[in-house]
Amino acid sequence: MRYTKTSLIKRTRIFLVGVLCVLTILGGRLLYIQVFSSPTLQLRAGEQWYRDLPLGARRGNIVDRHGRIMAESIPTYSVYVRPVAITDAERTASVLSNILGLSHQKVLNRVTQKGASEHLLKMQIDKSVALQIIAHNLDGVFLSQTYRRVYPLGVVGGQVMGLTTVDNMGQEGLEAFYNHILRGTDGRIATPSDLRGIPLQDGVEFYFPSTQGMICV
Repeated sequence: MRYTKTSLIKRTRIFLVGVLCVLTILGGRLLYIQVFSSPTLQLRAGEQWYRDLPLGARRGNIVDRHGRIMAESIPTYSVYVRPVAITDAERTASVLSNILGLSHQKVLNRVTQKGASEHLLKMQIDKSVALQIIAHNLDGVFLSQTYRRVYPLGVVGGQVMGLTTVDNMGQEGLEAFYNHILRGTDGRIATPSDLRGIPLQDGVEFYFPSTQGMICV
């Protein structure tokens, strides 16, 4: 089949228009990814390369008009395990089960269950117990700051005061009514890790402090 000069020019123009359309589509897609999807993609990348530990906010005190404390929060700790970072599962399970008073088999199941990046083992342990765990320097075991609500005056005004859940939410009474100012804002520690969740020794750790709740009078 013979092509005339006019037909060749026409075909060339069609080809160039097609190439221009493809380049326009690709350019638009790149612009969309870089400008509009960038925050979402950065967040997904952060979720893959960082592992977070929550830092619970200290709930604000409740005091009477004379300044006596009727409700306050004392520091405690939660114990987390990251199975992929644990080098000796049997020793880790043995130490933690003895210190925390948990079933050895239950702890062993948690420290060897690699389906999730981390598992919460126990909440609101005292500082003395946390120090025992730290002394063993166990790989893949982390402590997170939490608080426990206490009422120094005991049952005095109990129905009016209400109570809180283990995750720092007010339930009934003043604890619920003023929850929005008592609760505070949780923080977190972001630890750089590889795709398996193993902490990177030379990575930069980010610390986002919690904000304490306000005092209620």
